Amino acid sequence: MNFTIKSQLKSIGNNAFEKTAIEAILFPSTLESIGEYAFFMCSKLRTVQNFSKQINFGMKSFSRSSIEKITFPPKAVFSDSSFEGCMNLKSIKFSEKPINIIFESYSFGFCGLESIHIEDNDGNITFHENVFANCPNLKSVFLHQKNAGELT
Repeated sequence: MNFTIKSQLKSIGNNAFEKTAIEAILFPSTLESIGEYAFFMCSKLRTVQNFSKQINFGMKSFSRSSIEKITFPPKAVFSDSSFEGCMNLKSIKFSEKPINIIFESYSFGFCGLESIHIEDNDGNITFHENVFANCPNLKSVFLHQKNAGELT
């Protein structure tokens, strides 16, 4: 599903595409929030093109989907279990240096992540408990920031 870059879409509601056959989606620059379970168990969803600079990913918004590739915005809240169980997602990448990022509990738990690279930034990054728990392939983590946030 493609929204044009000129789209005025601000949010995607709860359960909007849950368990559908959607394969790819483009997020316009105006998108600010993705509801709970919005793309839950979308087994054919592989690619997300993102042009937004700030997104709040709701609880389990992409959980157990087949997403392989997404570039995250520099301002993001990853709610509880938002990408939990995404075994095809191999890395976390941001479109720009992160400004304000919050990783809530299990936001990337039980994933196929192999690497995490968060560049030097002037913002805050907060990690809550079990963010990357049970990611058996996670081998490389690079976190470098000027203003260290909180690791809880």
